[in-house]
Parts: sequence; structure tokens; C-alpha cells
Amino acid sequence: MLMKQLFFLLLTGWLSILSACEDRMIVPPFEPITPPPPSPAGPIVSIAGIANPDRGYHLEFANYAQKQLLTDGDTYNQETDFDTATKLSLREIRARYGDDNTTTLIQLYIYLRSWAAQDIPASGLAQIQKAFDILKTNGYKAILRFSYDQDMGESLESHTWISRHLQQLKPVLQQNMGQIAVVEAGFIGAWGEWHSSNVSNDQTLRNDVVNSLLDIIPSPYNLEVRTVEIKNALTLTQPANLSRIGIHSDFFTAGMDAIDDLSMPGAYYNQIQEESPYFYMRGEIPYEEDTYGFDQKMNINKVMTILRDQHFSAFDITQNFELNITYWKTQKVYPALLDANRILYDSTYFLNKDVVVNRSFYDFVRDHLGYRLNLKNAELQTQGSSLIYNIQLTNTGFATVINPHDVYLVFVDNAGSISKEIRLENVNPSDWQPFAPGGNNYQLLVHSISGNVSVGLSGTFQVGLWLPDPLNKYYGSYDILWAPGDNLTHWSDDAQKYRLNIIGTVKF
Repeated sequence: MLMKQLFFLLLTGWLSILSACEDRMIVPPFEPITPPPPSPAGPIVSIAGIANPDRGYHLEFANYAQKQLLTDGDTYNQETDFDTATKLSLREIRARYGDDNTTTLIQLYIYLRSWAAQDIPASGLAQIQKAFDILKTNGYKAILRFSYDQDMGESLESHTWISRHLQQLKPVLQQNMGQIAVVEAGFIGAWGEWHSSNVSNDQTLRNDVVNSLLDIIPSPYNLEVRTVEIKNALTLTQPANLSRIGIHSDFFTAGMDAIDDLSMPGAYYNQIQEESPYFYMRGEIPYEEDTYGFDQKMNINKVMTILRDQHFSAFDITQNFELNITYWKTQKVYPALLDANRILYDSTYFLNKDVVVNRSFYDFVRDHLGYRLNLKNAELQTQGSSLIYNIQLTNTGFATVINPHDVYLVFVDNAGSISKEIRLENVNPSDWQPFAPGGNNYQLLVHSISGNVSVGLSGTFQVGLWLPDPLNKYYGSYDILWAPGDNLTHWSDDAQKYRLNIIGTVKF
């Protein structure tokens, strides 16, 4: 009891100090820094986002796999079909949260509660497949989680049936890896969060779920668990897979709630900072009004610092939408503020007709979750039918490109047709870190792509950089677009098989 009282006094004292400093910028490890100069004159100016794969804000949807899955085109009566059908309408979900057509991720909960103690029937597997088909049609990927319990204390799951269901789900998951950004361990506990059930603390079960999923998901794709403590306690059949295990921070409060120990200074924060350059990291704020709700507006200086240090690729906008997410749309972000917090950016991001303007914090986070690739220079020289190229780029996102993408030089003729694709061997976008991992050296890295390729063409061609997803090749919505600018434009073919980053014109 004495130790609890001492802890309470220390905690409340620390919180009082923190609260008193809220008017100053406080960043982990919560050391005050000098406030920046005032923002540029004028209002917030919106900026168009880029719909890129595997990164950005995400929505969420609960799919009860025993129900018929309906789409926008299906006739749906909410009253009569409530118990037998559920509707995955990405268009309606996006409209609900004011999405500007840049969101490409949805956290997809698949509830197996009707089959907690029996095989998933063929009809259930078909409904799961239909969900993936809907995602592919719309150019989306899932942050995927399976669960049985939709509330605390239900305890529907068992070790035996989880193992059986993993066997059944293996072919479905492997067939649809192109529509999965990351898999969350799930299966155990309330909402698949590994707590509040009779088996949620069974370490053998935890190990088996993780090892089974790592076996199902091909390397280098990632799995996420709920906390660093859970990750550290795992026993893996292949220890090298530890680097493929990321974190889903499901109680993100920028350290303003004691439950959120991932965002507070200490061992967990430091471990994520060290390991997250190489794994998939995502987060969500608790709902405003809930048993474990969060009704405070977060200090955006803390938020941006944590997103940078822990290399966030994705963040939920459906939870705490009315409070913090809406608040972010009113907060100004500008170069001096980012400089004071040592947050990376490209200066052109704040230019509007050559004038430096304010952007909203909402837009800034939207545009810098995961990767944001910027062309700094492109030297293209022809020598006979060969191309000598030297390309420099920066990544001002919070993270790098986590999932595999190839890199090609593509040549577009004057008629707008693709004349040649040349894959650049040994170029891996995952190497394009925003800054050097380890420590607090937030210096923007410049990456180079250079070489000499035989093209074998004659005539004048636009040169494009093409970064397709190897599992979705020729589905242009899964290609990576770089930030547009004076020296880079975007190009797509009529069939939408390609989304290219045009970096120049050459004549052979």
C-alpha cells in the first residue's frame, strides 16, 4: 500500500508539472524547448494529399463473417437485414469521416464468433474472400485482425479452435497478401487485443498464434502485437522473425494518460524508437466517451514528435474523431514550428504560389505518415541507345516504405504509350529512411539512384519512375507516387495500369 501511495504522489506531481508546462512545447523526454516564432500571417491553406499504398490515415470496419457481406450495389434494408447481413461500403465510410479520397487503408476486424468451437464453413471463408475482393476493387489494403470476443469477459476463444482456424485461414490469407498492409496478431481477448478473456494471459497460446501467423505471412511482410511487453515475452520458432513484429498502439494519448506507456519516456519508448525504422507501426486514440475514453486535446508538438520517433505508418481517424481529429484540422503547422521540434519536411510543402503558408496539422500528419518521397535532382543523359541516370531523393515521411515495392525506369512515347520497362536491380525503397536510425540525429538523408542501362529505343520519350507493388502489378492504385513539384509530375495510362513519376524527357 505504501508503494502505491508513493507512486500516486510521484505520478500526480509529475502530471502537475506537465500540465503547468502545456503552454510551452514539451516533447519526449518532456524537456521544454524554446517556443518558435509566430506562424506566417494568414489562415490555414489546404493542400492536396496523395493516395499512396500501405500508409496514411485509416478507417475501420467490423465484418461478422457469418453474415452476408453486402456492397454499395446490393439492396440492403437496415431493419430486415440487420441480423443476416452487413454492409462494407467504403464510399459511405469515407464520407462519414470527410475523407478526401487519399485514404487507402481500412482496419478490418473479422469476427469469427459464430464458429468459436467449430470449423469455419465454406460460406464463411467465401465471405472473408469477398471482403478482400471489395478492397482490391477500391484500391484498398487491410490492417487485418481476427477476433471472437467483441467485449471484455466473453472468452469465446480456445487454443484448440484458434489453431484449427489458422489452418483454415492460411490459404485465404496467402492468396490475398496483396490486399493486406499488415496483420495484427488478434484472435485472443476482447477485440483481439489480447486482454480480458480466460485465455488472454496464456503465453503458450500467444506464442502459437504469433508463430503460426509468421509462418502464414511471407517475409518480409509484418505482424503487429499490442504492446512492447507482449513482444518481449514471445518465444519464436525462428528468432530472426522478431524484426517483423511491429506494434499497434491502441491507446495513443501522447503520454497524457497513464495507460499510454508506449508514448511516455522510458524503456518502451526507447525500444520502439530503436526498432521501428524497420517495422510497421500504427496507432489510434481512444474514443471520446467510453469506459476508457480520452477527452483531452493532445499537445500537437508531442504528437508529431512521437509519430517521428516511433516511425508511424498509419493512424486511425474514426476514433476520437469529434475531438482530437477535428481539433487537428484547426491547428497551424509551419516551418518554424517543425524546426523547433526537429521534424523533417520539404520546404516546397509550405509554398503556395511561392508564398510560405500555414498547413493544418491534420493535413501534415496525413501527408507524412509512412513515407513521403521528394525528388531533389534528376540527371538524365543519353549515350547512343543507353541512358545514364543519377537521381537524388529525400524521404520526409515519419517512416520508410515498409512493404516491398520494385523500382523501374519506364519510357513513354509521344503517343502516350509505354515503350519500355526496365527494372532497377538492387534498388530497395525500404532503404530510404528519412534520417539515420538510432539516436536523435534528425538530419534529412539524401538517397541516390544511379547507373547506366541499355534502353534500345529511338525517338523522344518521357522518363518515369515506376514503383509497383509486386503483388498488385498493373493495378495502378497500388503504385507509389512521389510528391509533385516543378521537376516531377504524375502520369497515368487510360487503363490505370500505371501511375508514374515523370522526372524528365530524353531523346535517343
